[in-house]
Amino acid sequence: GIPETLTFYRANEKGLSADLEAMHRGWRRAVAQVTVLDPSILPADIRAAEAVHLRYLARRALRTGAPATTSLQLICRALAKSPSGYFNDPRRSLAIAAGSLAALFMPVGARRLAFGN
Repeated sequence: GIPETLTFYRANEKGLSADLEAMHRGWRRAVAQVTVLDPSILPADIRAAEAVHLRYLARRALRTGAPATTSLQLICRALAKSPSGYFNDPRRSLAIAAGSLAALFMPVGARRLAFGN
């Protein structure tokens, strides 16, 4: 890691990175192409990778101001794909789950402060 900020990123509610389903569709298209190129990739490994991607999208949902339930829905989808994939980084996984649950009970302004959107 580098101890200084090298770039800033601004998420726009109408930008591509705010369209979580489009991001997931793109991820799935990329994986489909990779599995054609390398058919030896195991389905369980793909499910685990998808769970990690869905966990990332759950975090993005918190940061982009999506409805409070969106991040929880993404976590549920991730857990359905691969619990071990979702929890491959327990600290991050639990923090995202806790934030998603807390977001249900937070006013919008508090959510913006807490999650940076």
